[in-house]
This record gives sequence, structure tokens and C-alpha cells, in this order.
Amino acid sequence: MERQILTNSSLNTGRTCPEKYNIQYEMGYVPVQESEYLTFGKLMHKGIEAWCKNRNIKDAVDAIYEMAEKTENLDEFLVARVHALMEGYHERYQNESYVAVAVEKEFRAPLLNPETARESQNFVIGGVIDRVFQKVGSDRYLLVETKTTSENIEDPASDYWMNLMIDSQVSTYYLGLESLGYKVETCLYDVCRRPTLQPYKATPQEKRQYKKDGALYASQRDKDETVEEFYQRGKADIAERPNHYFARREVPRLSKDLEDYMFDVWGFAQTLRAYQLKGRFPRFTRSCI
Repeated sequence: MERQILTNSSLNTGRTCPEKYNIQYEMGYVPVQESEYLTFGKLMHKGIEAWCKNRNIKDAVDAIYEMAEKTENLDEFLVARVHALMEGYHERYQNESYVAVAVEKEFRAPLLNPETARESQNFVIGGVIDRVFQKVGSDRYLLVETKTTSENIEDPASDYWMNLMIDSQVSTYYLGLESLGYKVETCLYDVCRRPTLQPYKATPQEKRQYKKDGALYASQRDKDETVEEFYQRGKADIAERPNHYFARREVPRLSKDLEDYMFDVWGFAQTLRAYQLKGRFPRFTRSCI
């Protein structure tokens, strides 16, 4: 029997609601339309993936728009936000002292019983690693995990950074990198904050106020903001507040962290197998929308 792949996404879904796991990963149903946040993250990841090859901003932007053209009913202003953020990312990191030795690297690793080290006969661990960096002039390797978020990333003591200390996704990737022959020292979280700017709309006719010379007051508009105008405004805001939009921090994983993670995954895999054999997956209704 071919062993089933457990990814970080499927593990998180199963922990949230086994029935949702059943619908998505056993039965194969997916949402008709993904969320705006997920689309934004995919576009930004695509741009960074292209940028990492030679740090060419044109290649990155082209990759973003190529992916956008293949996405149905995509808001042009969302793409403009991604474009502006990618430009800011380039300005921020184009002279960094790391080189990418692996980009979007897929892996499969055995799921081991943490007590006996025996391989599971039903499951393996899998995923795609964003990047592996090597510091120039050294043999130091770092796992790089790119994330987009709307949360505060300027404060190193924020809830966002505290939560990443136990992020299961990176623990998965540590094990995956070992299976690929990489020994990494730590994880470098590469976080981009999503712009929240909204396009300006024309002031309703009945609310417009004019100066003596016939011009509208500065806070009012006679037409909607164009996509290009919105992109330029977003780009300027990102250039003015780079620390608001970009942050990188190293978060290590100790051997005890990985051991705890393996117990978590093994325990869930055993429970999941019991659900599969019974053909019944419990519903966690507090997770329902």
C-alpha cells in the first residue's frame, strides 16, 4: 500500500477538525474560491521564488503577473499591493550576505515512531521548503521560511513572533531537510506584512465641496484612484516604513523541540489511522463556519 503523505497543512486541518480533513484530503474537495489572504501569499511567494534565482526584480514582478493572469476574478488592486511589496522587498534585501542554495525544494521523509524509531507503514511526512540559505564565505546553512501576515512584526516580543517559537511547519521542514542531506543551524523567518491601504474612491457628488477657484478641497476627489496611482502610493508608503513591512528573525529548533514534535505527529497519525479504519471522522463543530 502506498503510504499517505502528511503535510503541515493536512496535519493542521486534521487537528482543527477531523471531518474537515476527511472532506479535503480523503474525499478531495477544495473551496471554489480561495481567500484574498491566501491569494496574496501565493503571489508574493511566487515573486520571491523568482527573485531568489538572481535577485532580478523584473523577473519577480513578471512571475507575479504571470500567476495573476492565470487566477480567475482577481482584483487588480490586490495585485498592485503585491507588486509594491515585492519592490520594497527587493530594496530591502538585494544586498544581503546569503545565497540561496535551494528554492522550493520538495521532500519526503519517513514518519518514525519516536519511541522505537520504526517507520510508519501508513504515512510519510512531506512538504515543500521555501529556501535554504548559505552565508557567503561559510558553511553555515539556514532554513528560510517566508510568511505574509497582517499582524505586528516590528515588535520582537509580539504574539506573532512568540507563536513562531513552536511553529510546527518549521519542525516538519527540519526533518525534511535532514532527509535531503542538509544540516541547518536555525530557521530564518522572512516575514512580509500585507499592506492595508485601500484605493481612493471619488467623493459622492452631493458631498463635494469646492474652493473659490472651482477646485475640490484636498481631501476630496472627482474620480476613483487608478491601479497605477494606487501602486505608486503603496510603494511610497512601503519605502517610508520598511520596518513596518519587513522583518527577519532567527528562531532555533532544539532537539527537544523536534522530539516533542515527533510525538505530536505520531500521535495524530495513530488517531487518523483509527478514523480511516472506522470510516468515521469526528466533527469539531466549533471549527465550523
